[in-house]
Amino acid sequence: MGRAYTKEELISIVRTAHERGEDIRPRALRKLIPDYFNVRRRLFGPDPLAVYRAALLDPKVYSDFPVDLHDRRSNHPRGYWTPEKTKIRLQERLASGKEVSARALRVDDPSLYTACSRNFGGLYPALESIGRHPERYRLRVPDGYWYEGLGERIKEKIRSLATNQEEVSARAVYLRHGDIYTAGVKKFGSWDEALRAAGFDPKTVRKTPPKRSREEVLDNLRRLQSQGRSLAYSSIAQHDTALMAAIERRFGGYKNAVEAIGLDYDSLRKQHKPYTKEELLGALRELHAQGRSLAFSSVREFDAGLADAIITRFGDYRHAIEALGFDYQSIRKRRDSYAENELLDALSNLKQQGMSLASSELREFDPKLAAAVVNKFGSYRRAIESLGLNYDDVRKDVLSESFRGRQFEDSVAEVLRILNRKVVRKPRIEVNGKTLIPDFVDVTDGTWLDAKLRSLTPPVVRTIRKYLQGTRRVVIVYLHDSKTKPKYLKRWLAHDFGSVSFVPVSKFYPELKNLGGEQVVERIELLRRGVARRPELQTKL
Repeated sequence: MGRAYTKEELISIVRTAHERGEDIRPRALRKLIPDYFNVRRRLFGPDPLAVYRAALLDPKVYSDFPVDLHDRRSNHPRGYWTPEKTKIRLQERLASGKEVSARALRVDDPSLYTACSRNFGGLYPALESIGRHPERYRLRVPDGYWYEGLGERIKEKIRSLATNQEEVSARAVYLRHGDIYTAGVKKFGSWDEALRAAGFDPKTVRKTPPKRSREEVLDNLRRLQSQGRSLAYSSIAQHDTALMAAIERRFGGYKNAVEAIGLDYDSLRKQHKPYTKEELLGALRELHAQGRSLAFSSVREFDAGLADAIITRFGDYRHAIEALGFDYQSIRKRRDSYAENELLDALSNLKQQGMSLASSELREFDPKLAAAVVNKFGSYRRAIESLGLNYDDVRKDVLSESFRGRQFEDSVAEVLRILNRKVVRKPRIEVNGKTLIPDFVDVTDGTWLDAKLRSLTPPVVRTIRKYLQGTRRVVIVYLHDSKTKPKYLKRWLAHDFGSVSFVPVSKFYPELKNLGGEQVVERIELLRRGVARRPELQTKL
Protein backbone atom coordinates (compact mmCIF):
# COMPACT_ATOMS: atom_id res chain seq x y z
CA MET A 1 0.00 0.00 0.00
CA GLY A 2 3.01 2.32 0.24
CA ARG A 3 4.39 4.29 3.13
CA ALA A 4 2.83 7.16 5.07
CA TYR A 5 4.16 10.61 4.19
CA THR A 6 5.58 13.03 6.74
CA LYS A 7 5.27 16.82 6.59
CA GLU A 8 8.87 17.18 5.51
CA GLU A 9 8.48 14.66 2.69
CA LEU A 10 5.34 16.33 1.36
CA ILE A 11 6.99 19.77 1.45
CA SER A 12 10.03 18.33 -0.33
CA ILE A 13 7.86 16.87 -3.12
CA VAL A 14 6.08 20.20 -3.62
CA ARG A 15 9.34 22.17 -3.66
CA THR A 16 11.02 19.76 -6.08
CA ALA A 17 8.08 19.88 -8.47
CA HIS A 18 8.08 23.68 -8.27
CA GLU A 19 11.79 23.90 -9.02
CA ARG A 20 11.28 21.68 -12.06
CA GLY A 21 8.62 24.06 -13.35
CA GLU A 22 5.81 21.52 -12.98
CA ASP A 23 2.20 22.33 -12.15
CA ILE A 24 1.79 22.04 -8.37
CA ARG A 25 -1.84 22.99 -7.99
CA PRO A 26 -3.79 20.55 -5.78
CA ARG A 27 -5.31 18.61 -8.67
CA ALA A 28 -1.96 18.30 -10.44
CA LEU A 29 -0.28 17.01 -7.28
CA ARG A 30 -2.62 14.01 -7.34
CA LYS A 31 -0.52 12.70 -10.25
CA LEU A 32 2.46 12.53 -7.90
CA ILE A 33 0.49 11.38 -4.84
CA PRO A 34 -2.82 9.64 -5.70
CA ASP A 35 -4.07 10.14 -2.13
CA TYR A 36 -2.81 13.75 -1.99
CA PHE A 37 -5.95 15.34 -0.51
CA ASN A 38 -6.15 12.88 2.39
CA VAL A 39 -2.39 13.13 3.02
CA ARG A 40 -2.51 16.94 3.02
CA ARG A 41 -5.51 17.03 5.33
CA ARG A 42 -3.87 14.60 7.78
CA LEU A 43 -0.61 16.55 7.92
CA PHE A 44 -1.71 20.20 7.57
CA GLY A 45 -5.36 20.27 8.57
CA PRO A 46 -8.28 21.66 6.56
CA ASP A 47 -6.45 24.67 5.05
CA PRO A 48 -5.85 23.72 1.37
CA LEU A 49 -3.00 26.26 1.07
CA ALA A 50 -1.05 25.39 4.22
CA VAL A 51 1.36 23.11 2.36
CA TYR A 52 2.38 26.00 0.06
CA ARG A 53 3.02 28.28 2.99
CA ALA A 54 5.13 25.59 4.63
CA ALA A 55 7.10 25.26 1.37
CA LEU A 56 7.62 29.05 1.39
CA LEU A 57 5.61 29.57 -1.80
CA ASP A 58 2.88 32.11 -2.57
CA PRO A 59 -0.36 30.16 -1.94
CA LYS A 60 -2.55 32.44 -4.08
CA VAL A 61 -0.67 31.45 -7.23
CA TYR A 62 -1.47 27.78 -6.79
CA SER A 63 -5.03 27.92 -5.47
CA ASP A 64 -7.64 26.78 -7.96
CA PHE A 65 -10.42 26.76 -5.37
CA PRO A 66 -11.96 30.22 -6.03
CA VAL A 67 -12.17 29.57 -9.78
CA ASP A 68 -13.83 26.20 -9.32
CA LEU A 69 -16.26 27.59 -6.75
CA HIS A 70 -17.22 30.47 -9.05
CA ASP A 71 -17.82 28.10 -11.96
CA ARG A 72 -19.95 25.77 -9.87
CA ARG A 73 -22.06 28.62 -8.53
CA SER A 74 -22.58 30.17 -11.97
CA ASN A 75 -23.59 26.83 -13.46
CA HIS A 76 -25.85 25.83 -10.55
CA PRO A 77 -27.15 28.85 -8.53
CA ARG A 78 -28.62 28.34 -5.06
CA GLY A 79 -31.91 26.49 -5.16
CA TYR A 80 -31.09 24.77 -8.45
CA TRP A 81 -31.43 21.20 -7.20
CA THR A 82 -35.09 21.09 -6.28
CA PRO A 83 -36.79 17.68 -5.97
CA GLU A 84 -38.50 18.19 -9.33
CA LYS A 85 -35.22 19.18 -11.02
CA THR A 86 -33.56 16.11 -9.52
CA LYS A 87 -36.28 13.85 -10.95
CA ILE A 88 -35.93 15.45 -14.41
CA ARG A 89 -32.16 14.96 -14.44
CA LEU A 90 -32.53 11.33 -13.37
CA GLN A 91 -35.04 10.70 -16.17
CA GLU A 92 -32.72 12.38 -18.70
CA ARG A 93 -29.83 10.16 -17.59
CA LEU A 94 -32.00 7.05 -17.89
CA ALA A 95 -33.18 8.11 -21.36
CA SER A 96 -29.58 8.61 -22.51
CA GLY A 97 -28.76 4.99 -21.62
CA LYS A 98 -26.05 5.89 -19.06
CA GLU A 99 -25.47 3.76 -16.00
CA VAL A 100 -27.50 4.88 -12.96
CA SER A 101 -25.82 2.93 -10.16
CA ALA A 102 -24.60 4.80 -7.07
CA ARG A 103 -20.97 4.26 -8.05
CA ALA A 104 -21.52 5.62 -11.57
CA LEU A 105 -23.28 8.77 -10.31
CA ARG A 106 -20.60 9.47 -7.72
CA VAL A 107 -17.99 9.46 -10.49
CA ASP A 108 -19.87 10.94 -13.47
CA ASP A 109 -22.33 13.34 -11.85
CA PRO A 110 -21.60 13.92 -8.14
CA SER A 111 -23.93 16.95 -8.02
CA LEU A 112 -26.90 14.81 -9.07
CA TYR A 113 -25.90 12.10 -6.57
CA THR A 114 -25.74 14.69 -3.74
CA ALA A 115 -29.10 16.14 -4.79
CA CYS A 116 -30.69 12.70 -4.59
CA SER A 117 -29.34 12.26 -1.06
CA ARG A 118 -30.51 15.66 0.11
CA ASN A 119 -33.95 15.62 -1.48
CA PHE A 120 -34.92 11.96 -1.17
CA GLY A 121 -32.48 10.41 1.31
CA GLY A 122 -30.50 8.53 -1.36
CA LEU A 123 -30.33 7.51 -5.03
CA TYR A 124 -32.63 4.51 -4.75
CA PRO A 125 -35.50 6.39 -3.02
CA ALA A 126 -35.14 8.97 -5.79
CA LEU A 127 -35.51 6.21 -8.41
CA GLU A 128 -38.63 4.98 -6.62
CA SER A 129 -40.07 8.51 -6.78
CA ILE A 130 -40.01 8.35 -10.59
CA GLY A 131 -41.50 4.87 -10.69
CA ARG A 132 -38.28 2.89 -11.24
CA HIS A 133 -37.38 -0.18 -9.23
CA PRO A 134 -33.94 0.41 -7.65
CA GLU A 135 -32.87 -3.25 -7.77
CA ARG A 136 -32.59 -2.98 -11.56
CA TYR A 137 -29.89 -0.34 -11.25
CA ARG A 138 -27.73 -1.68 -8.43
CA LEU A 139 -24.21 -2.50 -9.53
CA ARG A 140 -23.62 -6.09 -8.50
CA VAL A 141 -20.67 -8.39 -8.94
CA PRO A 142 -21.87 -11.84 -10.04
CA ASP A 143 -21.43 -14.69 -7.58
CA GLY A 144 -18.10 -16.42 -8.00
CA TYR A 145 -16.60 -13.56 -10.05
CA TRP A 146 -13.41 -13.46 -8.00
CA TYR A 147 -13.24 -17.21 -7.45
CA GLU A 148 -13.64 -18.86 -10.84
CA GLY A 149 -10.29 -18.53 -12.58
CA LEU A 150 -9.21 -15.99 -9.96
CA GLY A 151 -5.51 -15.86 -10.84
CA GLU A 152 -6.07 -15.31 -14.56
CA ARG A 153 -8.72 -12.67 -13.91
CA ILE A 154 -6.38 -10.68 -11.66
CA LYS A 155 -3.52 -10.83 -14.16
CA GLU A 156 -5.89 -9.76 -16.92
CA LYS A 157 -7.08 -6.82 -14.85
CA ILE A 158 -3.51 -5.68 -14.06
CA ARG A 159 -2.52 -5.82 -17.74
CA SER A 160 -5.68 -3.93 -18.65
CA LEU A 161 -4.85 -1.16 -16.20
CA ALA A 162 -1.33 -0.87 -17.55
CA THR A 163 -2.65 -0.80 -21.16
CA ASN A 164 -4.92 2.12 -20.20
CA GLN A 165 -1.83 3.93 -18.82
CA GLU A 166 -3.01 3.69 -15.22
CA GLU A 167 -0.58 3.20 -12.36
CA VAL A 168 -0.40 -0.36 -11.10
CA SER A 169 1.59 0.34 -7.95
CA ALA A 170 0.10 -1.08 -4.76
CA ARG A 171 -1.07 2.29 -3.42
CA ALA A 172 -2.63 3.47 -6.68
CA VAL A 173 -4.55 0.22 -7.25
CA TYR A 174 -5.64 0.10 -3.60
CA LEU A 175 -7.10 3.61 -3.80
CA ARG A 176 -8.74 3.34 -7.23
CA HIS A 177 -9.53 -0.36 -7.60
CA GLY A 178 -9.78 -1.78 -4.09
CA ASP A 179 -11.50 -5.00 -5.19
CA ILE A 180 -8.63 -5.88 -7.57
CA TYR A 181 -6.02 -5.13 -4.90
CA THR A 182 -7.82 -7.22 -2.26
CA ALA A 183 -8.29 -10.15 -4.61
CA GLY A 184 -4.64 -9.99 -5.73
CA VAL A 185 -3.28 -10.05 -2.19
CA LYS A 186 -5.58 -12.94 -1.21
CA LYS A 187 -4.61 -15.01 -4.24
CA PHE A 188 -0.87 -14.34 -4.50
CA GLY A 189 0.00 -13.39 -0.91
CA SER A 190 1.20 -9.88 -1.74
CA TRP A 191 0.75 -7.27 -4.48
CA ASP A 192 4.39 -7.69 -5.57
CA GLU A 193 3.72 -11.36 -6.30
CA ALA A 194 0.57 -10.43 -8.23
CA LEU A 195 2.61 -8.02 -10.36
CA ARG A 196 5.26 -10.65 -11.05
CA ALA A 197 2.55 -13.13 -12.09
CA ALA A 198 1.22 -10.50 -14.54
CA GLY A 199 4.71 -9.96 -16.00
CA PHE A 200 5.70 -6.72 -14.24
CA ASP A 201 8.77 -5.94 -12.16
CA PRO A 202 7.60 -4.56 -8.78
CA LYS A 203 10.75 -2.44 -8.43
CA THR A 204 9.99 -0.49 -11.61
CA VAL A 205 6.31 -0.16 -10.72
CA ARG A 206 6.72 0.88 -7.10
CA LYS A 207 6.29 4.63 -6.55
CA THR A 208 9.23 6.19 -4.69
CA PRO A 209 9.71 9.86 -3.81
CA PRO A 210 12.13 11.77 -6.09
CA LYS A 211 15.66 11.93 -4.73
CA ARG A 212 17.30 15.35 -4.50
CA SER A 213 20.46 16.01 -6.47
CA ARG A 214 23.55 17.62 -4.93
CA GLU A 215 22.62 20.99 -6.41
CA GLU A 216 19.06 20.77 -5.08
CA VAL A 217 20.38 20.04 -1.58
CA LEU A 218 22.73 23.03 -1.72
CA ASP A 219 19.95 25.27 -3.04
CA ASN A 220 17.76 24.28 -0.09
CA LEU A 221 20.53 25.17 2.37
CA ARG A 222 21.11 28.54 0.66
CA ARG A 223 17.38 29.29 0.82
CA LEU A 224 17.30 28.59 4.56
CA GLN A 225 20.34 30.82 5.05
CA SER A 226 18.73 33.70 3.11
CA GLN A 227 15.66 33.42 5.34
CA GLY A 228 17.75 33.86 8.46
CA ARG A 229 17.11 30.31 9.67
CA SER A 230 19.66 28.53 11.81
CA LEU A 231 21.83 26.06 9.86
CA ALA A 232 22.94 24.18 12.96
CA TYR A 233 22.67 20.42 12.56
CA SER A 234 20.08 20.08 15.35
CA SER A 235 17.80 22.73 13.76
CA ILE A 236 17.85 21.09 10.32
CA ALA A 237 17.34 17.63 11.79
CA GLN A 238 14.34 18.86 13.79
CA HIS A 239 12.54 20.82 11.04
CA ASP A 240 13.44 18.99 7.80
CA THR A 241 14.31 15.33 8.23
CA ALA A 242 13.98 14.68 4.48
CA LEU A 243 16.62 17.32 3.72
CA MET A 244 18.93 15.86 6.35
CA ALA A 245 18.53 12.39 4.82
CA ALA A 246 19.37 13.80 1.37
CA ILE A 247 22.46 15.51 2.80
CA GLU A 248 23.68 12.26 4.33
CA ARG A 249 23.05 10.42 1.06
CA ARG A 250 24.68 12.98 -1.28
CA PHE A 251 27.53 14.34 0.85
CA GLY A 252 28.19 11.65 3.43
CA GLY A 253 27.84 14.10 6.31
CA TYR A 254 26.42 17.48 7.24
CA LYS A 255 29.86 19.10 7.53
CA ASN A 256 30.67 18.42 3.87
CA ALA A 257 27.39 19.97 2.71
CA VAL A 258 27.85 23.13 4.79
CA GLU A 259 31.41 23.62 3.57
CA ALA A 260 30.21 23.13 -0.04
CA ILE A 261 28.22 26.40 0.22
CA GLY A 262 31.22 28.25 1.68
CA LEU A 263 30.35 28.25 5.38
CA ASP A 264 32.51 27.35 8.35
CA TYR A 265 31.03 24.29 10.03
CA ASP A 266 32.52 25.07 13.46
CA SER A 267 30.91 28.53 13.48
CA LEU A 268 27.49 26.96 12.84
CA ARG A 269 27.71 24.35 15.54
CA LYS A 270 25.55 25.00 18.58
CA GLN A 271 27.77 25.11 21.62
CA HIS A 272 26.57 22.87 24.37
CA LYS A 273 28.21 24.84 27.16
CA PRO A 274 25.67 26.30 29.59
CA TYR A 275 24.29 29.71 28.58
CA THR A 276 24.61 32.55 31.05
CA LYS A 277 21.63 34.76 31.78
CA GLU A 278 23.36 37.66 30.00
CA GLU A 279 23.87 35.59 26.86
CA LEU A 280 20.23 34.52 26.82
CA LEU A 281 19.00 38.09 27.32
CA GLY A 282 21.33 39.20 24.55
CA ALA A 283 19.83 36.61 22.21
CA LEU A 284 16.31 37.84 23.03
CA ARG A 285 17.35 41.47 22.42
CA GLU A 286 18.76 40.44 19.04
CA LEU A 287 15.47 38.76 18.10
CA HIS A 288 13.55 41.86 19.17
CA ALA A 289 15.86 44.08 17.11
CA GLN A 290 15.13 41.88 14.07
CA GLY A 291 11.40 42.57 14.53
CA ARG A 292 10.55 39.06 15.68
CA SER A 293 7.87 38.33 18.24
CA LEU A 294 9.14 37.49 21.72
CA ALA A 295 6.12 35.34 22.55
CA PHE A 296 7.32 32.00 23.89
CA SER A 297 5.64 30.02 21.11
CA SER A 298 7.38 32.18 18.47
CA VAL A 299 10.79 31.90 20.12
CA ARG A 300 10.42 28.15 20.50
CA GLU A 301 9.42 27.78 16.85
CA PHE A 302 12.46 29.84 15.74
CA ASP A 303 15.02 28.25 18.06
CA ALA A 304 13.84 25.46 20.36
CA GLY A 305 17.28 25.23 22.02
CA LEU A 306 17.19 28.90 23.02
CA ALA A 307 13.68 28.55 24.47
CA ASP A 308 14.66 25.47 26.49
CA ALA A 309 17.80 27.21 27.78
CA ILE A 310 15.75 30.20 28.97
CA ILE A 311 13.42 27.94 30.94
CA THR A 312 16.39 26.08 32.43
CA ARG A 313 18.28 29.23 33.46
CA PHE A 314 15.39 31.50 34.55
CA GLY A 315 12.90 28.87 35.70
CA ASP A 316 10.04 30.74 33.98
CA TYR A 317 9.87 32.58 30.66
CA ARG A 318 8.09 35.47 32.42
CA HIS A 319 11.21 36.18 34.48
CA ALA A 320 13.37 36.44 31.35
CA ILE A 321 10.97 38.89 29.67
CA GLU A 322 10.70 41.04 32.79
CA ALA A 323 14.51 41.06 33.06
CA LEU A 324 14.55 42.67 29.61
CA GLY A 325 12.25 45.43 30.88
CA PHE A 326 9.15 44.31 28.89
CA ASP A 327 5.62 43.77 30.15
CA TYR A 328 5.01 40.02 29.98
CA GLN A 329 1.25 40.36 29.40
CA SER A 330 1.84 42.55 26.33
CA ILE A 331 4.31 39.99 24.94
CA ARG A 332 2.09 36.92 25.31
CA LYS A 333 0.09 35.70 22.35
CA ARG A 334 -3.35 35.74 23.88
CA ARG A 335 -6.70 35.95 22.21
CA ASP A 336 -8.88 35.85 25.31
CA SER A 337 -8.38 39.62 25.72
CA TYR A 338 -9.39 40.36 22.13
CA ALA A 339 -12.51 42.36 21.41
CA GLU A 340 -15.45 40.69 19.70
CA ASN A 341 -14.86 42.55 16.44
CA GLU A 342 -11.23 41.34 16.34
CA LEU A 343 -12.33 37.71 16.70
CA LEU A 344 -15.02 38.18 14.06
CA ASP A 345 -12.42 39.70 11.71
CA ALA A 346 -10.19 36.65 12.25
CA LEU A 347 -13.08 34.32 11.36
CA SER A 348 -13.95 36.42 8.30
CA ASN A 349 -10.36 36.26 7.07
CA LEU A 350 -10.38 32.47 7.36
CA LYS A 351 -13.64 32.31 5.41
CA GLN A 352 -12.21 34.54 2.66
CA GLN A 353 -9.23 32.19 2.37
CA GLY A 354 -11.65 29.37 1.53
CA MET A 355 -11.43 27.62 4.90
CA SER A 356 -14.39 25.90 6.48
CA LEU A 357 -15.70 27.57 9.63
CA ALA A 358 -16.92 24.30 11.12
CA SER A 359 -15.98 24.26 14.79
CA SER A 360 -14.16 20.92 14.52
CA GLU A 361 -11.92 22.19 11.71
CA LEU A 362 -11.23 25.50 13.48
CA ARG A 363 -10.19 23.63 16.64
CA GLU A 364 -7.79 21.55 14.56
CA PHE A 365 -6.37 24.52 12.62
CA ASP A 366 -6.18 27.12 15.44
CA PRO A 367 -7.26 25.78 18.85
CA LYS A 368 -6.43 29.08 20.59
CA LEU A 369 -8.70 31.07 18.31
CA ALA A 370 -11.49 28.50 18.73
CA ALA A 371 -11.20 28.67 22.54
CA ALA A 372 -11.14 32.48 22.51
CA VAL A 373 -14.29 32.65 20.36
CA VAL A 374 -16.21 30.36 22.73
CA ASN A 375 -14.98 32.26 25.80
CA LYS A 376 -15.95 35.64 24.36
CA PHE A 377 -19.33 34.76 22.79
CA GLY A 378 -20.43 31.97 25.14
CA SER A 379 -20.93 29.52 22.27
CA TYR A 380 -19.62 29.02 18.77
CA ARG A 381 -23.14 29.32 17.34
CA ARG A 382 -23.45 32.91 18.62
CA ALA A 383 -20.16 33.87 17.00
CA ILE A 384 -21.19 32.45 13.62
CA GLU A 385 -24.59 34.14 13.80
CA SER A 386 -22.83 37.42 14.69
CA LEU A 387 -21.08 37.13 11.31
CA GLY A 388 -24.50 37.03 9.66
CA LEU A 389 -24.17 33.35 8.73
CA ASN A 390 -26.57 30.48 9.27
CA TYR A 391 -24.98 28.12 11.79
CA ASP A 392 -26.45 25.02 10.13
CA ASP A 393 -24.79 26.03 6.83
CA VAL A 394 -21.41 26.18 8.60
CA ARG A 395 -21.68 22.90 10.47
CA LYS A 396 -19.69 20.01 9.11
CA ASP A 397 -22.14 17.30 10.14
CA VAL A 398 -25.35 18.71 8.63
CA LEU A 399 -25.80 15.68 6.38
CA SER A 400 -24.88 13.13 9.03
CA GLU A 401 -27.29 10.74 10.70
CA SER A 402 -26.36 12.11 14.14
CA PHE A 403 -27.28 15.68 13.18
CA ARG A 404 -30.63 14.63 11.74
CA GLY A 405 -31.19 12.50 14.81
CA ARG A 406 -30.75 15.54 17.07
CA GLN A 407 -33.11 17.55 14.87
CA PHE A 408 -35.73 14.83 15.12
CA GLU A 409 -35.28 14.61 18.90
CA ASP A 410 -35.90 18.38 19.16
CA SER A 411 -39.02 17.99 17.03
CA VAL A 412 -40.33 15.18 19.26
CA ALA A 413 -39.75 17.38 22.31
CA GLU A 414 -41.87 20.08 20.65
CA VAL A 415 -44.56 17.52 19.85
CA LEU A 416 -44.74 16.36 23.49
CA ARG A 417 -44.90 19.98 24.67
CA ILE A 418 -47.83 20.79 22.37
CA LEU A 419 -49.63 17.61 23.43
CA ASN A 420 -49.11 18.64 27.08
CA ARG A 421 -47.32 15.41 27.99
CA LYS A 422 -45.50 15.66 31.31
CA VAL A 423 -41.99 14.46 30.49
CA VAL A 424 -38.46 15.14 31.67
CA ARG A 425 -35.83 15.46 28.94
CA LYS A 426 -32.38 13.88 29.25
CA PRO A 427 -32.52 12.85 32.92
CA ARG A 428 -29.45 11.11 34.35
CA ILE A 429 -30.53 7.84 35.97
CA GLU A 430 -28.14 5.59 37.92
CA VAL A 431 -28.80 1.85 37.37
CA ASN A 432 -26.44 -0.83 38.75
CA GLY A 433 -23.54 1.62 38.83
CA LYS A 434 -24.18 2.82 35.25
CA THR A 435 -25.58 6.17 34.15
CA LEU A 436 -28.44 5.93 31.64
CA ILE A 437 -29.73 9.03 29.83
CA PRO A 438 -33.01 8.39 27.98
CA ASP A 439 -34.34 11.08 25.66
CA PHE A 440 -37.56 11.51 27.66
CA VAL A 441 -39.16 10.02 30.78
CA ASP A 442 -42.94 10.26 31.35
CA VAL A 443 -43.37 11.39 34.96
CA THR A 444 -46.91 9.91 35.18
CA ASP A 445 -46.17 6.24 34.49
CA GLY A 446 -42.34 6.08 34.27
CA THR A 447 -42.26 5.18 30.56
CA TRP A 448 -38.97 5.88 28.80
CA LEU A 449 -39.30 7.40 25.32
CA ASP A 450 -36.57 7.54 22.70
CA ALA A 451 -36.63 9.40 19.36
CA LYS A 452 -35.11 7.39 16.49
CA LEU A 453 -34.86 8.03 12.76
CA ARG A 454 -35.76 4.40 11.99
CA SER A 455 -38.03 1.96 13.72
CA LEU A 456 -36.09 -1.29 14.06
CA THR A 457 -32.34 -1.43 13.49
CA PRO A 458 -29.45 -2.95 15.47
CA PRO A 459 -28.70 0.39 17.22
CA VAL A 460 -32.36 0.61 18.28
CA VAL A 461 -32.18 -2.93 19.67
CA ARG A 462 -29.07 -2.00 21.68
CA THR A 463 -30.87 1.07 23.04
CA ILE A 464 -33.85 -1.02 24.12
CA ARG A 465 -31.65 -3.59 25.87
CA LYS A 466 -29.86 -0.81 27.70
CA TYR A 467 -33.01 1.05 28.74
CA LEU A 468 -34.81 -2.04 30.02
CA GLN A 469 -32.21 -2.29 32.75
CA GLY A 470 -34.00 0.65 34.40
CA THR A 471 -37.62 0.33 33.26
CA ARG A 472 -40.10 -2.24 31.96
CA ARG A 473 -41.76 -0.01 29.41
CA VAL A 474 -39.98 1.62 26.44
CA VAL A 475 -41.60 3.57 23.59
CA ILE A 476 -39.62 4.20 20.38
CA VAL A 477 -40.96 7.22 18.46
CA TYR A 478 -39.56 6.86 14.95
CA LEU A 479 -39.47 8.91 11.75
CA HIS A 480 -38.89 6.26 9.06
CA ASP A 481 -40.33 2.78 9.08
CA SER A 482 -37.53 0.23 8.62
CA LYS A 483 -37.82 -1.60 5.31
CA THR A 484 -36.82 -4.94 6.80
CA LYS A 485 -38.35 -6.19 10.04
CA PRO A 486 -37.33 -9.80 10.67
CA LYS A 487 -40.15 -11.63 12.41
CA TYR A 488 -37.75 -13.51 14.67
CA LEU A 489 -36.30 -10.21 15.88
CA LYS A 490 -39.70 -8.80 16.78
CA ARG A 491 -40.63 -12.02 18.63
CA TRP A 492 -37.30 -11.96 20.42
CA LEU A 493 -37.89 -8.39 21.54
CA ALA A 494 -41.40 -9.13 22.83
CA HIS A 495 -40.35 -12.36 24.57
CA ASP A 496 -37.19 -11.12 26.24
CA PHE A 497 -37.96 -7.51 26.96
CA GLY A 498 -41.61 -7.26 27.82
CA SER A 499 -43.54 -4.17 26.75
CA VAL A 500 -41.72 -2.36 23.93
CA SER A 501 -43.80 -0.16 21.61
CA PHE A 502 -42.90 1.37 18.24
CA VAL A 503 -44.90 4.52 17.46
CA PRO A 504 -44.53 6.47 14.19
CA VAL A 505 -44.39 10.22 14.73
CA SER A 506 -47.05 10.60 12.03
CA LYS A 507 -49.55 9.10 14.50
CA PHE A 508 -49.53 12.45 16.34
CA TYR A 509 -50.21 14.56 13.23
CA PRO A 510 -54.05 14.79 13.54
CA GLU A 511 -53.91 15.86 17.18
CA LEU A 512 -51.06 18.31 16.46
CA LYS A 513 -53.01 19.99 13.67
CA ASN A 514 -56.04 20.39 15.91
CA LEU A 515 -53.84 22.10 18.52
CA GLY A 516 -52.18 24.47 16.03
CA GLY A 517 -48.96 22.50 15.53
CA GLU A 518 -48.94 22.63 11.71
CA GLN A 519 -45.45 24.14 11.63
CA VAL A 520 -44.04 21.26 13.66
CA VAL A 521 -45.62 18.77 11.26
CA GLU A 522 -44.13 20.62 8.27
CA ARG A 523 -40.68 20.67 9.89
CA ILE A 524 -40.79 16.92 10.55
CA GLU A 525 -41.87 16.24 6.98
CA LEU A 526 -39.05 18.40 5.65
CA LEU A 527 -36.65 16.41 7.80
CA ARG A 528 -38.12 13.20 6.38
CA ARG A 529 -37.35 14.39 2.86
CA GLY A 530 -33.79 15.25 3.83
CA VAL A 531 -34.03 18.98 3.06
CA ALA A 532 -34.44 20.44 6.52
CA ARG A 533 -31.09 22.25 6.16
CA ARG A 534 -32.00 23.80 2.79
CA PRO A 535 -34.35 26.73 3.55
CA GLU A 536 -34.33 27.82 -0.10
CA LEU A 537 -36.02 24.53 -1.06
CA GLN A 538 -38.80 24.63 1.51
CA THR A 539 -40.90 27.09 -0.47
CA LYS A 540 -40.59 24.91 -3.56
CA LEU A 541 -41.90 21.67 -2.06
